[in-house]
Amino acid sequence: MLRTKTTVYSLALLAILVFFVPKLSAQIDVLDDVLFAHKVDSVAQMQRIQQEIIGMAVCIVKDGKIIYSQGYGYSNWEKLIPVTPATTFRWASMSKSLTAITALKLNEEHHIELDSTVTYYNPALPYRQVHIRDLLQNRSGIGHYDEMTRDYPQWRINLKNYPGAGPFNSKAAVRIFDNAPLNFTPGQKFLYSTFGFVVAGEVIDTIGRRVFGKGYLDLVNEHIRKPLGMTSLQPDYQFENNPLKTEGYYYGGDNEIVRRPDDEVSWKLAGGGFESNVVDLGHYIRGLMLKEILQPSSYDLLWKKQPDAEYGYGFSVEGDNLNLRIGHSGTQTKTRTIFWMYPNRRVGVGVMLNSEWGDPGIVADHLLQLLGVNTEPRKYEPRCIDNPKSSTQYAAIWKAGSYSQVMRRGYMTQHFQAETDHLRAHGFQLTDVETYLDKKNVRHWDGVFEANNETFVWEHQMDPDSFYARNAGLAREGWHLQDAETYIVSNKRKWTGVYARAAEKSTFINDLDADAFDKQVRLLARRGLRLNDFESYYDAEQKKRLWAGIFTPGGDSYGFWRSLSMDAFNQKLTDLNKEGLKLIDIEIYNLNGKQFWSGVWRGGNFDIRLQRNVSFCPIMKNFINLGQNGYDLLDWERY
Repeated sequence: MLRTKTTVYSLALLAILVFFVPKLSAQIDVLDDVLFAHKVDSVAQMQRIQQEIIGMAVCIVKDGKIIYSQGYGYSNWEKLIPVTPATTFRWASMSKSLTAITALKLNEEHHIELDSTVTYYNPALPYRQVHIRDLLQNRSGIGHYDEMTRDYPQWRINLKNYPGAGPFNSKAAVRIFDNAPLNFTPGQKFLYSTFGFVVAGEVIDTIGRRVFGKGYLDLVNEHIRKPLGMTSLQPDYQFENNPLKTEGYYYGGDNEIVRRPDDEVSWKLAGGGFESNVVDLGHYIRGLMLKEILQPSSYDLLWKKQPDAEYGYGFSVEGDNLNLRIGHSGTQTKTRTIFWMYPNRRVGVGVMLNSEWGDPGIVADHLLQLLGVNTEPRKYEPRCIDNPKSSTQYAAIWKAGSYSQVMRRGYMTQHFQAETDHLRAHGFQLTDVETYLDKKNVRHWDGVFEANNETFVWEHQMDPDSFYARNAGLAREGWHLQDAETYIVSNKRKWTGVYARAAEKSTFINDLDADAFDKQVRLLARRGLRLNDFESYYDAEQKKRLWAGIFTPGGDSYGFWRSLSMDAFNQKLTDLNKEGLKLIDIEIYNLNGKQFWSGVWRGGNFDIRLQRNVSFCPIMKNFINLGQNGYDLLDWERY
């Protein structure tokens, strides 16, 4: 479908109401707060769009106060339940910082010595050369997941025997992997390890029960959760029904979005098993920056960077002085999290996602820029998972242009409608739509959305009579059909359409056999109408292939060729290119076991790129690479 260039205007208009306040400074504060909140919201919404994030929560801390906390998107995509500041997310590896703080608290009280070996406190542990300091600094030699799976694959079998139906059991957690060999002499070098922190949690548990009659979790609650008012911080127990807990999502084998099944993570509580809402993450950041829990000397130790790693004790450590940056990220099933704080600037941010492909660090860096921190956010690079067993192939046409586009693929109807509404609210309009049934006979939708000052609407699941009436009614109101798709629901034909208010008037014809459609194409061309978008579909009642098309005014040269073999199509593509005609729309279909190709060519001074017979991932890569070089996705087809 050929479109003309448009100018992208501002995506939102901020309306601010400031009530009379006796002091001018108070008025300025109110204005600044509203403007800042608007900037944060704009950054968060744009990152959610660019990264295709299902659900996200962010918090911002400044000068000892949580100045912003908000949820975006959905905690339950299936039920379209929104994320709120009360929604709980898995912390994943941010949990390691809780373990390090608890250990340093015991160190202050002389109940644990960092240079002592773990077997000094628990002789039953096998790690006789490992010191407490080694565990907290990730220098123990105990491997992370890759090393553990390589050297001791039995751990995954042992994990099935962990008593996940009850409270955290530190000794049972360590038994999962305690026969694994060390990767090197403890203290020799840095090797990040969740398993090492699980051992640290067991040592803390042993000391706590012997000295106070309180286990690891009780000590975290006593020294961190309660003092900082973190009411939602708790273990991620699967046996507890937490209605505020978010669902998690990942990319499936054909790059579709899939809900992650529940899995047991409480066994690694000390290294990655906590959860909370984003407000409590803000309380945590605030408490750390104000140094409310530990003595100043303990924070100096926690945040002292190692010579060979940007890591202290349970915290990532970067930079120095005003640019001292402290925090931790988390990567786990159902979640991606991060918090960063600049103690000497008294600012910090936290970001929590329920989308495993997302990058919360990019969001955090953009938010820190709003706080005056000179960060350089990385560019988000979408991951793509090719399924070698998939029989689906794609063709795509790119046109030189200057639109900003995002792609959505494989959404079920309610999700696609919700995403269309969300993107439209932030300036992205649906311009091209495709639909298909999956192997379970569930309808899915693909779409291309552009940052566009025109206004578009999407109508779907209309029977033919309703579709005709809708076309006529919208046309009277200045809306004109730009893209159409047809499909079958319960043996009945349905139509969907994308309409634009600012577009040229369009003429739609359908339900014609091949010869009749060819005649209409030539007839309308003599009247100054050019075929811009077309559909080919099989009608079971008439037992023949029918054609439909959208025509718009034009005086350029054109070409329409249908039902060609691939070789014939290739030759036609070459011949028409020599004549200055560019392919703008393509249809591929199978009939009697043979594949046929059809296309519309238009004359004009624009560049076209065509990609065919590929899986989705090459299309996605080109969407990114060509998009960065000024090309827009004009049309795509799955077959």
